[in-house]
Parts: sequence; C-alpha cells; structure tokens
Amino acid sequence: MARQTKTDARDWLRLGIESLGDAVLATDGAGRVTYLNAAAERLTGASAESARGRHLNQVLRLVDEGTGRPVELLISEEGIGEAAATVRRPLRVEGGAGWKVHASLDPIREPIGEGTAFAGAVLVLRDVSDRLDQEKEARESVSRYRTFFDQSAEGIWRCEFEEPVPVELPPDEQIERFYRYAFLAECNRGMARMYGLSEPAELIGSRLNDLLPRSDTHNVEFLRSFVRSGYRLAGAESHELDREGKTKYFLNNLIGVLENGRVVRVWGTQLDITERKRLEDELRRRAEDLAGADRRKDQFLAMLAHELRNPLAPIRNAVELMRQVETIDPAFQPSREMVERQVKHLARLVDDLLDVSRITQGSIRLRKEAVDLGTVVERAVEGTRPLIDSRAHNLNVQLPTDPIRLEADPTRLEQILTNLLNNAAKYTMPGGQIRVSAVLEGDEAVVRVRDNGIGVPPDVLDRVFEPFVQSEGSLARSEGGLGIGLTLVRSLVEMHGGSVEATSPGLGQGSEFVVRLPANVPVEKGTSSLPEAHAPFPSRGLRVLVVEDNVDAAESLSALLRLWGHEVRMVHDGLAAIDAAREQHPEVVLLDIGLPGLDGYQVARRLRDDVGLDNSLLVAMTGYGQPEDRRRSREAGIHHHFVKPVEPFVLRTLLSNLGAPVVSEPY
Repeated sequence: MARQTKTDARDWLRLGIESLGDAVLATDGAGRVTYLNAAAERLTGASAESARGRHLNQVLRLVDEGTGRPVELLISEEGIGEAAATVRRPLRVEGGAGWKVHASLDPIREPIGEGTAFAGAVLVLRDVSDRLDQEKEARESVSRYRTFFDQSAEGIWRCEFEEPVPVELPPDEQIERFYRYAFLAECNRGMARMYGLSEPAELIGSRLNDLLPRSDTHNVEFLRSFVRSGYRLAGAESHELDREGKTKYFLNNLIGVLENGRVVRVWGTQLDITERKRLEDELRRRAEDLAGADRRKDQFLAMLAHELRNPLAPIRNAVELMRQVETIDPAFQPSREMVERQVKHLARLVDDLLDVSRITQGSIRLRKEAVDLGTVVERAVEGTRPLIDSRAHNLNVQLPTDPIRLEADPTRLEQILTNLLNNAAKYTMPGGQIRVSAVLEGDEAVVRVRDNGIGVPPDVLDRVFEPFVQSEGSLARSEGGLGIGLTLVRSLVEMHGGSVEATSPGLGQGSEFVVRLPANVPVEKGTSSLPEAHAPFPSRGLRVLVVEDNVDAAESLSALLRLWGHEVRMVHDGLAAIDAAREQHPEVVLLDIGLPGLDGYQVARRLRDDVGLDNSLLVAMTGYGQPEDRRRSREAGIHHHFVKPVEPFVLRTLLSNLGAPVVSEPY
C-alpha cells in the first residue's frame, strides 16, 4: 500500500512537471540528460528519447545575453555551485524555440545509508523573452527621455510639495501654500543655464519664492491663472530672477498632478524669452519714437502751412485788386498774371504737403457724388492753363460726345487731373505737346495724359509714384516741385477704387499716365455741376467785420470787400472784435483763428453768447487746415472754414448768396 502511494506521488509529480510552462531538464551525476518535460522539448528542439543519455551541454546550447559568449554547465559534485551561479544571469537559448531565459540549477541527492550522495541536477528555465524585451524597451525609453531631458534647450522641471495642497481651498490660499511648501525637485541643464548656472544640482532644492518672487504681482497672477485653469496652463508668462538678481522672462507650460483632491507635484517646461522681450520693448520704444516724430512732423507741416498761408493771403487779395483796377494801365496785366500763377502754385504745394500727411494718417475722407468726367477734365485744364500757356505748350483735349458719369469726389478728382497736367507741363520743354483724352472702356472711365517731354528712365519708372522720387536732371527743380504730386495721384485714385500707371519709352521720348476709374453711375442719381468761374457782385452791400491780426492781410481783404460794395470794419485781435461787433452788429464776420488775446474759436462763441449774433454768418479764414481745426470750428458755431489764401470768386459767391447753397470748403 505504501509503495502504491509513492508511485502515485511520482505520477502526480511528473504530471505537474509536464504541465508546467517552464522547461525542466534532469541529469545524472555525469551531466547526462535523464528527463525533459514537454516545455523543454519545445525549448531545445529535441525529443525526450533523442536527448536521453546525451550530455546537457549538447542538448541545451546557452549564450550569455550580456556578453554573447557560450555557456558550458559543469554538472559534478564540485562544479554544481559554479554552474548554478552561471545560470543566474540572463541567457539566450540557441536553436529550438530560441527563448531568452532565467534559469535555476539545483543538485539531486539520494540517500545512502545514513547520508546522501550526489546523483545529478535539475535545471529549470523560464521564458522571459517578452519581459526582457519590455525591460529593454523601457530602458531605451528611459534613456531617450533622459537624453531629451538633459540636452533640451527648453527648461524642464518638476516641483514637489512638502505638504500636498487641497484643491478645494480658495485660489489665493492655494498660492500661499505653494510658496510655503513647494520646492524644485528636478530640472535639466537647459533650465540651469537659464539662471546662469552650469549644473542642475545648483538649482534643485530652491524654494518657489527664490525663482518666482511673489513681490512681482505678475507672478501671483500667473499662479492664480494656473489654479483657475484646472492646473493645466499653457503659454503663460512669468517674471523670474537669476542668481545675479536680474529679471528673466519665461514662457511656461504647467501640468499639475492631483491625487485624492490634492496637488502633489507640478511638471513644467519653460522657454527663456528675455531677449525677445527686450527686442519687443526696443521695437515698442522705436515705434513710439517714430510715432512721436510723425506727430511732430505733422505738427511742423501744419505750422509751416499756417505760416506760409498767412503771407499768401494779402498777396492773393492784392492780385485780385490789381485785376479789378488794371484798366488804368494794361501793361501791368502780365505781371499780375505771373504773380497770380505763382501764388496759386505755392498754395498748391502747401496743400500737397498736408494731403500726403493726411493720407498717411487715413484722415482724408472722400465726398463722393455723381459727376461728369468731361466737366471735371475741363475744370482741371482751366486750372492748369496759365502754366501751360506760360510755357507755350500745344494742348489737345479730346472728350467724348456722351457724358461719362462716375461716382467720385469732384474736388479730389480735379486734383488728380490737375497734378497730372502740371506734371506734364513741368517736364515738357517749352513749345511741347500735351494731349488729354477721356473715354469709356467697358465699365471703366479712362483718362490719358500724354506729353513729348523728357520722359522717365527705366530705373525711375517703377518708383515714379513713390514720395520724393524725381529723375536726375529733371525740370522739376527749375519749375518748382516736391516730388509728391504723383504720390497723391496714386493714393487718391486708389481711394476711388481705381488704378493709375505710367509708361515711357525712355529719356527724351515723353511719357503717358493712364487713370482708370469705375464708371457708369445710373442717370437718376444726378450729376454734380461745378460752380461758374465768375461769381456775381452782391445785389446789396453787407456789414462785414474783418478780424485779422496780419495787418497786410486785413487791409488788402478790406479793400477788396469795399471794392465789392460792402461796409467793412477791420480789427486785429479777439477782444477788439467783441467791441466792434457790439457797435457794428455785422451780418458777416470773416474771422482769423490765430488771434492775440482770444482765439477765433473763443471769439465765435462770445459773438453768439454775449453779443447775440445768432443770425450772422461766421466764416473762418485761417492758415490752420487740419481736420482737428475744422472740427473745432464746427463746434464753435462757425459756418464755413476756409484755408488761406481764399479764392476771391469763392468769397464773392458766398457773400452774394447769403442763405443759399454756396461753394465752401468741407469741414
């Protein structure tokens, strides 16, 4: 019965060994194989019958995974210990299933009398191929991570807390605990370098306040944003201190690690943007300097225009007086016409300077209406006729029989064509040919201004519409020019939704400028009619008060008004204007703005509030023509804002048609 039990136990043991996933091999005392289980057969590729009786090292070929060298197992009374130590290293099985294994080798001892004798060994091998591959992959992953971590130029760090911070606390209380418990536990070399350090160890252990001073309110707001973001903050800026106490600027990405409703650590990356911030600040300062210089330039231009227009006003008035009394001696007519042309030219140069500034600022606003292109061309030709005639040019104008209607600002459209005609006249030798044509091509109105003048060299042609561009040896200096007329042409044409181009065969071969504008305005919109060139004299004389501190301007204007039949009183400062208005009760006040004592705006208000001139016409006649000046005139109750020098026919029309629509400069 006892023998049956022992046999059964052996059978159960064999059955258990056979069912193991581990390979089991047994040897006798000489190292010859006496047993293989099924897993060992798969591992070695040998059957139990073919392996039995062969030495273990013949059946099982092992290679040290670390060194790649073959492993020979010594199975003997003396060698079992050394062999057991050998198999404790990772091994690879060659042939068969090619497992990577961990192995254990134990001796078999049989009882002899009262002792035991060495009878062989049992070798158990466990397939750890997947585990070793995973461990290798994990090691390689860790290696890659450490390489990236250590060599990244971006700062990478980990912050730990001596006491975790509960997320249910108010944000400011959480921030208080951040500063109390947080310390830097890990960082890379990239981060250390950002603080002027060579090794991360010099930075590790730093408290939060050492790196992110709470004295800087920006940093407190930075942490508050981190809490409010749900502990996931990207692209946030912080202000930190390096070891020399200098402020550094960083762009951060932060991720908080939460466990059981508490913040236990924070991972982050940061990018040093100190130099970028410095450049941004420098660019900002330069932009502010440029903006300031631009404002000063505009102020200078406005003041220059004012100072130039003031002396132009009495000259223009004197020219008009000469016109109306020149019958005394007709020989003075050419001189008077010459002075008149030059005054208009100087006034146009001043206007061009200011228009370039206004376009740059975007302060020019078009007042579009339906206009007839032919009428505008005729007005532009009429305005430039004195210059063209003075140079004895032959001007040919070709206009279509049918009107060409377009939506445009008539004043600015005339300015475009006048500048092109003036340009042609200046750059064409005396006695040259100038041709102007206007046609309708499809849905575009096309105006061409062609001359046989000095032409445009190829290197200038592409830049001819840029400010202050003139070709070498041009006639512009002798005839007067700033090099901004064509710049205004392009800007104003583009504001109308059109285009302008210049062509020239080369020097000495003339040039052509072509303006294209959207056309075909519906007839029912009506077409603007431009004012007649000659204004009527007034049907009756008006009481006119002239308020002007420039004595020459005041006297010449007063003389002109008296010649037109008006009753005129003249004063030279704001306080005198109030007294004179009380005595005269004028119907019209021609008012300078830059007056001593009270300025023109103050005078206008006093005339209405204190003197009661509610029904009188207040007209500003000033050298100040900026949009801000016009706005202030409107707010002061001034009806019209004219910029000096005022064309006499415009003023005469205004005085002759009180209460009716008049030709007036828009605010």
